[in-house]
Amino acid sequence: MKNMIPKTVICWDSEWVPCARTGRHLYDLAATEMDPVVFECMWQKAGATVEKPRPFLKLAVSEVVSISAVVRRHDPHGAELELTFLTAGPRRPWCWLHN
Repeated sequence: MKNMIPKTVICWDSEWVPCARTGRHLYDLAATEMDPVVFECMWQKAGATVEKPRPFLKLAVSEVVSISAVVRRHDPHGAELELTFLTAGPRRPWCWLHN
């Protein structure tokens, strides 16, 4: 079983949050509307209930705030772990409505 593990293994994860700019655009909210109000509107439109006040929002109306990966490399002398991550700054350049 141990020999079946590849010499390099990569595990990754990303964290998403609602994109307030996208919410303002989709639901015709004022540009000055506070983010929490926009998020509540987005969750209501996505079918929020008392039991589930924050339903899953489609990734198309969300933005990535961090991506991380752990890379495990094995060689004859042992294994090495490397943590790599990318976090969004205050502007979050990958939200499509920011540019």
